[in-house]
Amino acid sequence: MARFLIVILSLMLASAATGEEKGGGPERFADLESVKAFDQVIATLGELRHVVLSDAASDREASEGLRFVLRTLAMAQDVSGDGYPQAPHFARMDTKRRQIGGAN
Repeated sequence: MARFLIVILSLMLASAATGEEKGGGPERFADLESVKAFDQVIATLGELRHVVLSDAASDREASEGLRFVLRTLAMAQDVSGDGYPQAPHFARMDTKRRQIGGAN
């Protein structure tokens, strides 16, 4: 047990030392294109949230609207996020659990 604790403490200290060397916190990555794109996705989700909740007439409609947004986001990630431009392929966007537009 003592060896385990020593290993864990050593890893924690090494991790802390590595983090200090990098410095600057998350802001140091703000200029990366991937971070900018991620921030755009988050902003768009906020806008979609506002639209869905503004138009919803009931609790269920609000929940289903947000669920639709999440399903669409999941499909987009499956198709484009995991895409490989050098070897494109067809990807199934709907599944038995994630149907968009109904079973037909």
